[in-house]
Amino acid sequence: MIRPRCPWMWLAVATLFCASVLLKLNGSSVGIWTELLQEPKPPPGLLLFIPKGVRADEWHGWTPAALSQSRQTPRFPVENLTLGGGRAPLLMSVPVAYYTTLFRPQLWGFFLFDFERGFSFYWCMKFFGLLIASGWFLREIGIRDRNIIVLGALWIFFSGYVQWWFSSPAMLPEMIATWAICTGCAIRFFKQTGTWKTIATFGAFVFCGINFVLCMYPPYQIPLLLLMLAFIVGAYFARRFEDGFERLRGLILIGAGMSVIIVFPYCRSHRLSRLQTESWWRAFLVSIVLGTGRFFSNRGYCACCFR
Repeated sequence: MIRPRCPWMWLAVATLFCASVLLKLNGSSVGIWTELLQEPKPPPGLLLFIPKGVRADEWHGWTPAALSQSRQTPRFPVENLTLGGGRAPLLMSVPVAYYTTLFRPQLWGFFLFDFERGFSFYWCMKFFGLLIASGWFLREIGIRDRNIIVLGALWIFFSGYVQWWFSSPAMLPEMIATWAICTGCAIRFFKQTGTWKTIATFGAFVFCGINFVLCMYPPYQIPLLLLMLAFIVGAYFARRFEDGFERLRGLILIGAGMSVIIVFPYCRSHRLSRLQTESWWRAFLVSIVLGTGRFFSNRGYCACCFR
């Protein structure tokens, strides 16, 4: 990641993250239910700002779905009729006791802690993950000035589009963070590095790539993939004459990593119903062809609506 002048920086970041989870801090607008249920105001536990009704995707959709998952017996099932027929939870980016969750660290807290701290862990991964991944990505594309890196990371984090969709079930912050890491790793593949560093970079590329795919929201994923391609091609032509540039090695590693990431959804989709699987892939392919589709999943089915 960003190489700090002092290693204490990372200790401070880790401490702040752990303290936030311990104190159950989060950015949810779930407090809006206090108003809807006509309970006394302000909502208990509110520290800053006010809940926003416009965040309905989160307080009316994702958060109740995650809570429903935690209240089932056994917890976090693959099938939950409250959310939809078949294996709907696998399409909704909610906590599921299934192997795909191993590739989604933002959901690990629900299995390690009680629900409130797991919820806080999920939110902290959004905040810290996006900032750190953005900063590391900016460094990998050649920016060395620390102030510009910090400004760029904050610019990405506080940009209007990211903030507007920050808490949506599509997991835009996690998607951008994993995209940034994958892009940075792909650029690093062309550098001459040691064996263990190459293995670690390849592992990070595959791990974050699978997390990126599991967000399952093509309207975000397709533009980001095209942008990734642009950065990789740009870095390739900008650095192809530098010492230590390994063209063949980089192309092989990118191809191998992409092969693993592309094959993974097929391993996952065999657990879904035939209708769910066919609908998702049909919507994904149509979105790629037309480039203007809005893809969404709801109550176990998928659809593609076009503007």
